[in-house]
Amino acid sequence: MSDFYIHCFIKFGSKATITDLYENGTIYCNPVRYFKILEDKFRGDNYEGASYIHNLPPGKFKVSIAGKPIDKEFNYLNFHLKESYDKTLGNIYSLYCLSSKILRGEKPVTIDKRIKDFGDTALLIKDNPKFLTLIEKALEKKRLKYFHGLVEYYDRHIYTGKVDVFNKPSDYAYQNEFRIYIKRRSDEPFKIQIGSLKDIAEIYPVNEFIDTFEATEKK
Repeated sequence: MSDFYIHCFIKFGSKATITDLYENGTIYCNPVRYFKILEDKFRGDNYEGASYIHNLPPGKFKVSIAGKPIDKEFNYLNFHLKESYDKTLGNIYSLYCLSSKILRGEKPVTIDKRIKDFGDTALLIKDNPKFLTLIEKALEKKRLKYFHGLVEYYDRHIYTGKVDVFNKPSDYAYQNEFRIYIKRRSDEPFKIQIGSLKDIAEIYPVNEFIDTFEATEKK
């Protein structure tokens, strides 16, 4: 059982992409490798595909050259290492998620202005259970395994431990991401269509939407 509640999903993107989603229900899923190699400080993340993060306290190390150790110790202030899979297959579909983890109490929640860089159009999905069900049925029809949930964020300078596709560095925490990971033996883009969303969603210009958006928990 989930320890959070989803109030609504929001998808940000170009007008053409969001209109296609609104009118036809086109769910376009990029491969994991796309985000790893993308040179974009908003979507790109070279920690995608990571399996383990090491952050070690100050210590000493020795060096060997051609198998022969050098008779000297070196000091380091800290040590950061990222282990990654050689190849991470599968696809990701991402949504901005307003959940009970961020919407708590009477303090209003707004959307970070940096989200505007994702595109000029926003789609507010008002019936998130129906939206998820439509995606799940489409994936099950194709006999594809999938997993979904909120992304958990970690401090990459401090955290040591396992990570997967549902973990991202805290630099991206403002994105409040909900992910659907589709398990496929491919690293190519993938899409499905779930039909018009006009009965469960509303489309807005992103500037107007983000500048005026404010949510508070209903008593």
